[in-house]
Formats: sequence, C-alpha cells, structure tokens
Amino acid sequence: MKINAGQLDGQLQRGLAGVYWVTGDETLLVQECCDRLRQYCRSQGFGEREIHHVEPRGFDWPALFERANSLSLFAERQIIELRIASARPGTEVFEAVADYAANANPDTVVLVTSPRLDSKVTRAKPWERLEQAIVVVQVWPITADRLPDWIHEQLRANNLGIEPEALEMLCTRVEGNLLAARQEIDKITLLAGGQTITLDDVQRSVADSARYTGFGLVDQALAGDTARRRAHGGRPARRGADAVGHTVAIGP
Repeated sequence: MKINAGQLDGQLQRGLAGVYWVTGDETLLVQECCDRLRQYCRSQGFGEREIHHVEPRGFDWPALFERANSLSLFAERQIIELRIASARPGTEVFEAVADYAANANPDTVVLVTSPRLDSKVTRAKPWERLEQAIVVVQVWPITADRLPDWIHEQLRANNLGIEPEALEMLCTRVEGNLLAARQEIDKITLLAGGQTITLDDVQRSVADSARYTGFGLVDQALAGDTARRRAHGGRPARRGADAVGHTVAIGP
C-alpha cells in the first residue's frame, strides 16, 4: 500500500503494519515522518530499536530476519531499521523484504528508509510485489506554493503568528532549503518570545539560505513572478547556476 506522509497518522490508527518503507529526497521530512512512526511504536510497547545499514551486496538477510522473529518470552517488542543509501537497491533487497513481510512477526516493526527510488525500479515487478505487502510512505518535497502553509504549521506548533510581509520574506530566504527553514524557525521562535513575528524580526535574524534550480527559474519566469524579487529588497532572486556566478538568459 502506498500513502503520503500526511496519511501516516491515519494509517497507524488503523493498525501497525509489519514493514514500513519511507522514501524521499527531503531529509528533514523523511526524518520527521520516521520520528512519528517511532513515537507511535513506543506508545505501543516497542521499546527496543536496532539499526542496520544495508549494502548493495552481501547483506545477511537470513540472519537479520531470524533476529526479527526470535524474541524471547520476556523480550520487549522491537523496531528494526534498515537504512538504504541507493535509489536503486536491487531485486535482492525487494525480494528479501517482501518474503519477510509475508510472515512478519507482530512484535517487530521493520522500518526501511531510502532516497526517492528510481522510476525504473518502481515500475519493475519485484517492487510491485513488495509494494502490495508493505506500507510505502512517499515523502514529497515542500514546493514553493506549499512552503507558506508549512511554515505556518511549524509556527502554530510553537503558538506563534507571523505578519504576511514577514512570511513572504521568510519563504524567499529559505525556499528550496528545508533544513535551513527548520533552523531559522527554531531560532526566530526563541527571539520572538511568544509574540507575532514581524518583518523586522525576519530582516534582522533570518539568513538568506534559499536554493533554486534551473527548472524553478523557468517556472517563475513563465509565471511572471516578481514577488520574490521584491522580497529580496529589489535584488534579482538567485536561481540555479546564477547562484554561483553564471548568467542564465531566458527569451530571445
């Protein structure tokens, strides 16, 4: 079963699955998603946790899943985390996890994390078989149009408001760099002292950490988006290769 990160809490309330595979390229969001899963598991008595880094070849799957199925009578329920660094883990990985999922131990939750998987991999039969046997949590990046809502959610969690102009500048300064956004929100939360964040607060305390891509430049140029230029105080917003000193020309 495939779900997005926003659907995870609802899925957990319907009952824990034996295997979760969290995949995505936004490290912060993947980590937050895994933290929510771990927290829920702990509330259900999963007190033990072990972590394994899966190499492309030579990983001892039989030994791992023997461990997953061999809890003693007095052992705590456990989470086994498998961390995969490749976007193309290979058939062996998919088949091993699918075989385990078919007879998963109810006292063990296996949590697999990986980058966003290559599209060729996800169209192949081994992955299709695995996807039917586990819960796949697809973590998507926060796009520019969703960033204001995401920042609002983070601030509301700390009982903070923000002025519209301050929100616009904050989005501009952290767009495309969610880790920097998280750090800046934590910093400004401390500085704001439980008040509404103003434009002056952002100008004084938030660094310009935005990262842009060439694709984003084209999208904004076609959309005629000048708001970001104004948010930078009249300076052209940095985009793609232009951010490292090259000129990007669009149009005739």
